[in-house]
Amino acid sequence: MPRNIRVFDHGRPTLGVVVPCHNEAEVLARTHARLTRALASLAAFDCELIHVDDGSADDTWHIANLLAKKSGSVRAVKPSRNFGHQAACLAGLREAVGAVELLPPTSGAGPLRTPADVDAYCDRVRPGDWELVSVHGMGSCPMSLPERGGVGDEAGRPHGFTNLRLCDASVLPGAPGISPQGTIMSFAREIVGRHLESA
Repeated sequence: MPRNIRVFDHGRPTLGVVVPCHNEAEVLARTHARLTRALASLAAFDCELIHVDDGSADDTWHIANLLAKKSGSVRAVKPSRNFGHQAACLAGLREAVGAVELLPPTSGAGPLRTPADVDAYCDRVRPGDWELVSVHGMGSCPMSLPERGGVGDEAGRPHGFTNLRLCDASVLPGAPGISPQGTIMSFAREIVGRHLESA
């Protein structure tokens, strides 16, 4: 797994964006350019992009590698085969500069602090063991009014913050069903769109 490691030493927090990719050769360069422009506006953070090629049959890996070679804040990660969207996200998180530990959604697992911990966890635990309605962690930062237990507003901003957005499954008020990927993607697209419009 080639690694293009940048050491961040500016005293700012690191924001890592994991981009799972499967047969994205046609759009990866454009997506990368848009993300790079958006991240460049976040002066409070050192930002990194981690493109994870999840077993693509096209030139996704080649393009991701070229992007990583052009910038020390971009990495390309290639698991041995297609393991699915969630595994690709996990592979990217494992490579993130700012990652200290991962908290898996199973009782008694404890934090995962090393690649060996993650590998052992993945070998031992099956999705049926996860304490979720589906494989997406949902509802930990729901959109709602604070007095109703909400963590963030309709723009994905946690209450009390102005320059932070949440745009993943955590903003959903609860699990919408067995296969929530479309709902999650729609929420993420809407939140990012609102953020870019207001920038």
